[in-house]
Amino acid sequence: MNLYEELLDNLKQQNKTIQDIEFVCGNDFYVDVNEFLEIAKRTNYHDGFGTAEIARDLLIVGKDWWLERQEYDGSEWFEFKIMPIKPNVKQKISRLDNGMWSTLKEINEVE
Repeated sequence: MNLYEELLDNLKQQNKTIQDIEFVCGNDFYVDVNEFLEIAKRTNYHDGFGTAEIARDLLIVGKDWWLERQEYDGSEWFEFKIMPIKPNVKQKISRLDNGMWSTLKEINEVE
């Protein structure tokens, strides 16, 4: 897999282009977008199961969206994220935990 081609495919799926990228960063610093793109063009990696090869903290950020790296058992990919929309309904909660994979609503339902 070529990282640049993967990036282009992900952007295209979301009706975005390279011009929509505002910055590229890791956890502690940002990098020049053009420098990142040039390095991505020459970065080939195995995206299947095994060992993840691309930096896990890599973020490609636009105005109200970002791409972040995801990995499962060494298989890796970009995942597109958008800023969440604040719900219209406010609810009181009393707990944040209640077993595995529960939602806030499920944990805090009135019995």
